[in-house]
Amino acid sequence: MNANLQDADGTLVVDGRVRAGAFRLPFRTPGLERADVFGLRALRPLLRLRQRYWFGFAVVHPEVYLATIVIDLGFATVSGLYVYERARGTYGEHTAFVIDPRRGRLATNPWDDRTFVEAPGHRVAYRHRLDHGRHEVSIDIRATRDAPEVRAEFAMLEDVTRTPPLVVSVPATDRWFMYTHKAHAPAEGFVRVGDREYRLDPARDLANIDEHRAAYPCRQQWTWGTFGGRQSTGALLAANLCTNVNYRDPALGNENRLWVAGRLDPLGAVDFRLDPANPLRPWTIGESAGRVDLTFTPDGARHQHTHLGPVRLDYFQAFGHYRGTVVDARGIAHEVKDLYGAAEQGRGFN
Repeated sequence: MNANLQDADGTLVVDGRVRAGAFRLPFRTPGLERADVFGLRALRPLLRLRQRYWFGFAVVHPEVYLATIVIDLGFATVSGLYVYERARGTYGEHTAFVIDPRRGRLATNPWDDRTFVEAPGHRVAYRHRLDHGRHEVSIDIRATRDAPEVRAEFAMLEDVTRTPPLVVSVPATDRWFMYTHKAHAPAEGFVRVGDREYRLDPARDLANIDEHRAAYPCRQQWTWGTFGGRQSTGALLAANLCTNVNYRDPALGNENRLWVAGRLDPLGAVDFRLDPANPLRPWTIGESAGRVDLTFTPDGARHQHTHLGPVRLDYFQAFGHYRGTVVDARGIAHEVKDLYGAAEQGRGFN
């Protein structure tokens, strides 16, 4: 799966089965609504009860870190955002939930479409323009008792001709599937928190995108992390690292990649070591061939805990610094020195 890139032609689904593998570019028409995850074509409408589709962006500035996500749950659209002012040590988060499809929608692709949520005091919109090498994020959220006003207008400059995107359909257990498109790229624009404005410099600041389309069984457990930054030469150094209990082959069928020197190098299975009861303690991350040796030190974390009858979800996403060493496919070691990013863990039954 890691060695041979496929063309993203047609759709991801052939005869009811989701294609697995790594792809050169994101799909324009994933076609996942035609996946027979329950084994029968007549049951395809039930997929909406199991789907977890989203687009998310994060942007890193020396003084602020912002993460925004819009999730299509099948029956509703959810917007979540948090912002951490690194220099001030202050944190705030906002959430909105809409059922009316006129008020919330997830884009079908990153090439030429729009994602949005419009709720009272909460407006988030992503204009996906990968055909033009950019994604445009617009945020206008009123202050609440617990979180400041957040306004942002920024663009992530994803040029797939210069930096290869991560696009994989990971083989999952049974007929379940997990498709993702991820990238790190320069960011321009601004983020405003309260009365403080942070200007984004594309020569320094980065954004990342996470397009995710999956259908999992009821039992779920995953740990994921990412970071991105620039080496002394100005070149991008970034990574995407994940473990998931529903991977069929964690060593070869995974989404673990290293962006270095204009390449996207595959990695083997990774291992996260952390204390779930105390996620603000340092995490360590390794890889099966010894090509990842990292410590993640959180500055803070966002939590979600849902226990409703048999439905359970215990989730946290931490944000902070990565330090250590990664080794590329050519055997060259690269120092990771205080590159900013996020890491999360989720365990649930739903």
